[in-house]
Amino acid sequence: MTLKVVLPKQKQKNANPENAVRVNVVMLKKLNLKKLKHLQNKTV
Repeated sequence: MTLKVVLPKQKQKNANPENAVRVNVVMLKKLNLKKLKHLQNKTV
């Protein structure tokens, strides 16, 4: 689902830089959540 949403926005990066920034922020948040889950698994 996320890839289908991200790819078209990346193509429009030149026309809409704000959308590209929002996509990057969302991806970073998802990566951070994954890292947090890994850390929690290690501590448990």
